[in-house]
Amino acid sequence: MKIKTLLIALVSLFFSCKTETTSKFISTEDIDNYWNAYDKIVATNDTILQRKYLEEEFISKASLGQKTMFRVRNCTPEEYLENIINYPQYWNSIRENTFKSKTLAPEINAGLEKLKRSYPDLKDAKVYFTIGAFKTGGTAVDSLVVFGTEKQLLDPTINTSEFTNNAFGMTSFSKTNPIKNVGFTAVHEFVHTQQKSFMGGNLLSACMYEGVAEFVAEKSYGELSKEACMSYGKSNKDKILKEFKKEMFNSSYSYWLWSSAPNQFNHRDLGYFIGHSIAEKFYNEFQGDKSLAIKKLIELDYSNDEAIIEFVEEVKYFDESLIELKRVYDENRPTIEKIEPFENFSQTVEPGKKLVKITFSEEMDIRYRGFDYGPLGADNVLSITNFIGFEEDKKTLTFEVELKGNKRFQVLLTKFRNKSGAEIVPYLIDIKTK
Repeated sequence: MKIKTLLIALVSLFFSCKTETTSKFISTEDIDNYWNAYDKIVATNDTILQRKYLEEEFISKASLGQKTMFRVRNCTPEEYLENIINYPQYWNSIRENTFKSKTLAPEINAGLEKLKRSYPDLKDAKVYFTIGAFKTGGTAVDSLVVFGTEKQLLDPTINTSEFTNNAFGMTSFSKTNPIKNVGFTAVHEFVHTQQKSFMGGNLLSACMYEGVAEFVAEKSYGELSKEACMSYGKSNKDKILKEFKKEMFNSSYSYWLWSSAPNQFNHRDLGYFIGHSIAEKFYNEFQGDKSLAIKKLIELDYSNDEAIIEFVEEVKYFDESLIELKRVYDENRPTIEKIEPFENFSQTVEPGKKLVKITFSEEMDIRYRGFDYGPLGADNVLSITNFIGFEEDKKTLTFEVELKGNKRFQVLLTKFRNKSGAEIVPYLIDIKTK
């Protein structure tokens, strides 16, 4: 009898320890903090007090995951306050769902156990349920998985009527019932914590980064992705690839990733489908232990564009050689032919107001432009005081600047693209005034 009692005690201890071990990697403290702040904010019209409550109850008590959400999605106090004031019906309807985050540990841990079986080298990561500013349902940063609970825990019953014109994609996203997809999303984001960090590069590398995470989540979780881009992509693969090949070496992602920008397909995130289908082809044709195929996909160097090009070339996903596609792309990239009223790299530019004209080699797609810091950073940036835009020929761009005397100015032109979708090589304007 004593032995039986002892065994029962040991079994109970084992399961209690197991629960503590798995659940300690999931944090929901920011949800309570947010609603404490919310209740105080909506109880007053004093904007100074509202800002004070947000700071005291929510921002100052933020977990590491919530601080990460602030940083990587650039969520400002002003945005939180505006969202609270502007969407009262939404917040009233989503409140109960946000607290369901406290019950999701078993679902998430079950998904991670499946991932561990597919990828035994899985490293620990911590999951945080946070409140964002409608900018993401979930993201991964280093060893953290961070859910934007206000978006990931949507379901079709949530009142999104205040989000006119589908603001933040809330209405369309709610129809996909994302609260039912938390376990799958957690696995997807966990894969990102295992990948080598994606630090930029071209569109192809970014699509592989996202598509591999979606594919591995499918194989590990045992469910097909519920993303609309997947089913649409399979039915429209040829016309999608025709457009993708024109832009795959661009440094900007346009509507292909993380964007609801208008496009000819009327679908967002088709880059997920591209990366997913490349990973799927590699996996299906891989000879031997399929877990080694999963390992290869996860451990690709996504920060190395050349390595990704080499991998995709080996998979033979495209009918043409990627080397040939890259050659054609490079030949078709637009260039900058002339800058007025000064020459680039001039050291004797007159200070004062200047009307700057940039002439491109061909007609440009005027929807795209990029002005970034040069190597000297913000202190020496050539700031635009008035962006006038393209002239009728769509080859000449005009803007105004104010130049102080005896100073070096830089601006890096990026993301400008021609009608076929090819981007300029990043072009540095670097001048010094008298």
